Amino acid sequence: MASQILQLKHQWDVRNYFSSRPHFKYVTSVGLDNHGGALLFKELMNDGSFRRNFIVKFSLGTDDSDDQLRNEAGWLRRLRGCEHIVRLFDMEEASLLLPSDPRLSRSERVRERLDMRRIFRPRPRERRPTRPTIAMEYVPSGTVGQWRFRMSRAKRRFPNRVLWNIFLCLIRQCVAMAYPPDGRILRLEDDKEDTLIDENTPAWRERILAGVKPFTLIQGSPHLANVLIDNITSEDEHRLVPMIKLIDFGRGQEQGTSELGYPDGMSMFGDENGIRRNIWGVGRIMQQLACTATIPQENSSTYDGSRQVVTFTSPVTGIDEDIYTEAVPALISNIFLEPRLREMIIRCLAWSYIQQPLLHDILETCENMVRTRTAQHYDILPDEDAVAETDEGIKKLVQEMVLDSDVMDFNVRAR
Repeated sequence: MASQILQLKHQWDVRNYFSSRPHFKYVTSVGLDNHGGALLFKELMNDGSFRRNFIVKFSLGTDDSDDQLRNEAGWLRRLRGCEHIVRLFDMEEASLLLPSDPRLSRSERVRERLDMRRIFRPRPRERRPTRPTIAMEYVPSGTVGQWRFRMSRAKRRFPNRVLWNIFLCLIRQCVAMAYPPDGRILRLEDDKEDTLIDENTPAWRERILAGVKPFTLIQGSPHLANVLIDNITSEDEHRLVPMIKLIDFGRGQEQGTSELGYPDGMSMFGDENGIRRNIWGVGRIMQQLACTATIPQENSSTYDGSRQVVTFTSPVTGIDEDIYTEAVPALISNIFLEPRLREMIIRCLAWSYIQQPLLHDILETCENMVRTRTAQHYDILPDEDAVAETDEGIKKLVQEMVLDSDVMDFNVRAR
């Protein structure tokens, strides 16, 4: 009970400070746990008109949560500009330089947590919150985990075309982590001049850089609650299915050699260790989305220690290959999945990274499928599933399950 009250107190401190600025308007809390929380604000122009929504993320004052928030800010700064990574904002009101409480030593902070009478003592409104904070882009349509939960509750399956689109977004996130902008000056494809990436630089499409050594960054917690759903756009890739963006780099790190509890063969890939582990994480997410009826928990790990053996025939050599994979039987036997999609997910989940597909192969395949797959390709499915693969079927699904959902149901879009 004391811990929960303390969490709410810390949340109130941050809300109180940002709300005291005339150009910020508090909207709601969007998360609070043992490590920290997140609050949604509106930012206003000098004339009072709407500028943008933004998230303030804060730690709860422990050394570990403070370090995670600072770590996340560092990685988001290096990834800033990537289209499929949530964007860090520069705000003077948000500071990472604050200790948990600048007046108190660590032992004094522990004693303060045990003193219930002091938990809600008044604080001046102009005082900075006594914990690190960062400001970032607000992604409006909830998490992919929430989307999956609603699909499972309604006993509905994700259409293949939607899964290919989500798959492509997740792989673009892997490309971003392997080839981050790193805040440096880049020569954009549509601009002849060098451009310094900051919070106002237009987002650019992640791409594999030929001849460039890949970075070994892993996000560290690849699950459905850490991928957010953005808006529908006029761009071809996202005219039917919203863009998916990756958040939460508090556990982000450069991946070195093999670690206990993760697939075999990592140390063999050197600079691609990070890529391989990120692909494995993408496979886990895609498996959960492809099996809405058989993997019930939104954020559960699908790994139970068992390995399945799946045999595929190489389209090039015609030779059978046994894939040792973490894929669950429900995925392997899923007759509603396009065979190429099912095989790609199973290979991403290969226990030996040697059997995983390469990053550029997955990217090329997903791009091609999103670009070329139409409803006619899925005419062989049962009537209900075939209709779901049409443009109108996908529009209706996204409208019902994402845009009209009651999750995060508040008027943040009002101007």
